[in-house]
Amino acid sequence: MTEKRKLQTEIDKVLKKVEEGVEEFDDLWVKAHAATHSSQKEKLESDLKKEIKKLQRYREQIKTWIHQADVKDKKPLMDARRRIEVDMERFKACEREFKLKPFSKEALGGAMKEDPHEAERAAHRVWINECLSKLSEQVDSMEAELETIGAKKTKAKDVERMETLKTTCDQHRYHTEMLEKILRRLDNDTIDLSKLQSLSVKDVVEMYVEESLTDSGYYFDDAMYQELGLDEPEHDGSSDIEDDDSESADHETSSIGSGPTRSASTPPAER
Repeated sequence: MTEKRKLQTEIDKVLKKVEEGVEEFDDLWVKAHAATHSSQKEKLESDLKKEIKKLQRYREQIKTWIHQADVKDKKPLMDARRRIEVDMERFKACEREFKLKPFSKEALGGAMKEDPHEAERAAHRVWINECLSKLSEQVDSMEAELETIGAKKTKAKDVERMETLKTTCDQHRYHTEMLEKILRRLDNDTIDLSKLQSLSVKDVVEMYVEESLTDSGYYFDDAMYQELGLDEPEHDGSSDIEDDDSESADHETSSIGSGPTRSASTPPAER
């Protein structure tokens, strides 16, 4: 009991430091974007870098705890890890912006007058990356639970729980595969953004990510991915043969270590 209490104390300390670090990062972020002089921006960028490095160190420790069987309540850890990873993405964007600005007034003007189409693509990238991060975290957590259950003498309820976890992991991997395809099409500008909006892809995926772990009967929706035609070759100037080879290679890679091979267009069985 003493060891568990000591571990929980350490976890609470790190979670508090993450909370403080995220608040500090947000404060520096606002100041950096409000700064008007290059010297101020350089100083604030340096401070942001220091803060994100501290948060990354906490993230590594948190990842270790998430996989520990002794840690029962993993949600606060997963939430903290997700917040850090969102700030990591924000810092990367900030770095790119600061590197762009000193080189030319034209570049500065381009950044300030961003093409609405490009802005919409960037917004989609943000939420997709956040969902991919959450899905990855949840799969890690479920796989850790599967290992814990498998290491002990299983009862009927354990077998049922393992089947539920395996099904949910398979569904998570399917969503991950589809979201990665959407990301590639966003990067290549070969996806209809109006369809992403009309099909409410963001709302559906975010709801799935939030509800699927607590509701074992949560409806698994794959129709929207079929509507987007994600299994069709991209038409971006390259040959269809190259696209087909790329899709095949991607599928073969994603199939390694994830059980029996299935077509990317065929979702896992609903629970």
